[in-house]
Amino acid sequence: MGSPSFNDRFIVDSMLGRLARWLRIIGYDTTYYNNIRDDLLIERSLSEDRWIVTRDTLLIKNRLLRGHTFIRDNDPMDQLRQIVGELDLNIDKNLLTRCLECNTRLTRAPRTDVFGVVPEYIYSATREFFLCLSCKRVYWKGSHIKRIREMLMKVFPERGERL
Repeated sequence: MGSPSFNDRFIVDSMLGRLARWLRIIGYDTTYYNNIRDDLLIERSLSEDRWIVTRDTLLIKNRLLRGHTFIRDNDPMDQLRQIVGELDLNIDKNLLTRCLECNTRLTRAPRTDVFGVVPEYIYSATREFFLCLSCKRVYWKGSHIKRIREMLMKVFPERGERL
């Protein structure tokens, strides 16, 4: 059987929690379990049609394993650079469209829905809010956006002003 095609959905092993978060930041559907057995990880990757991202040398020897990327580096930014390069991922198309905690796609929230939920100064200074319908976290475009874009420009200087 040939190697499966990559479909923009990941399952990340327990050694790569920070990479999982960065994949969500750039908009990729990424499940992450901080403690999961290899057989369950493979089973979920197959049943949910997810590409495995791992640093586990035993896992990549498993005969049931299909689509995967073996991450070589310890540094999360180098890990991100590797996976983006090898799978030719788009880092700016869906930036900050997923919940960083539970992976759900964010939806635009009317300001009135977040009144009393976000700090008063944020509410008065911000016009656009996003909500995770699963865990109910509220997001807005704050100063963290600039830091995220700066980090991505540092890691991917060839992307230049597109970020």
